[in-house]
Amino acid sequence: VLDGTVVNVNPLARTSPVEEKLKAKNTPGIEYAPTKTVYLYPKGQGTDQGIVENGVTVTQGPLVSNGLEGPEKAGGWGFITNVTDSARIDIFMPEKPNGQMVIACPGGGYSGLSTWNEGTYVAKWLNDRNIACAVLKYRLPNGHRQVPLQDVHNAFRYCRHHSEEWGIRQIGVMGFSAGGHLASTAETMYVDSTTRPDFAVLIYPVIIMDENATHKGSVDNLLGSEASWTSREDKTFDNWYKGLYEYDGL
Repeated sequence: VLDGTVVNVNPLARTSPVEEKLKAKNTPGIEYAPTKTVYLYPKGQGTDQGIVENGVTVTQGPLVSNGLEGPEKAGGWGFITNVTDSARIDIFMPEKPNGQMVIACPGGGYSGLSTWNEGTYVAKWLNDRNIACAVLKYRLPNGHRQVPLQDVHNAFRYCRHHSEEWGIRQIGVMGFSAGGHLASTAETMYVDSTTRPDFAVLIYPVIIMDENATHKGSVDNLLGSEASWTSREDKTFDNWYKGLYEYDGL
């Protein structure tokens, strides 16, 4: 326990309740257990703060609410929905780390997280190549676009804080589909050198918010279904990418 934050360490790691339900469905994917699981915000404490280790603030609040309530829900093949206040990273460390780490953002149309084929399986592939991986189970936006971005920023803060301990020199971000969109925002909308990725890998990402060129469900889930397409024009990746120039001195 880190000031209220649950940390599970292999080989005694326990799966979360929603992951126990997934395991009970007898579908593959959960047998590759993380080294540990870290919740990015204190469990059972106020949401005006992040987690603290040995008196040092590691992640930051206040928590931006996504307006969702109730427990997470388990679907088939590792797909989870209704991710509310339980943002966390599953950390997978290889036997011989090569100094690189990837924060992986699963896709799911911003309505859920495909945690196996775009999470656990990716971590296994990276570990086999001596690359560490942190699979980010980010909170779903439910029309509040700041929510997943806050989680990926705090994932970087936690991993940077422990990078020397883990022997990590570079930390990048990887994302799939809607997770690729989140990875692109992490690449361009960082707030300081700690949250700035060293590299980014975007795999079949959602990039633009044009109604004729993208998945409407992803856009509605991120920005809200009431927003007009005209008001979404400034949310395109190419416009977001211009934000990089504001931080090129970091």
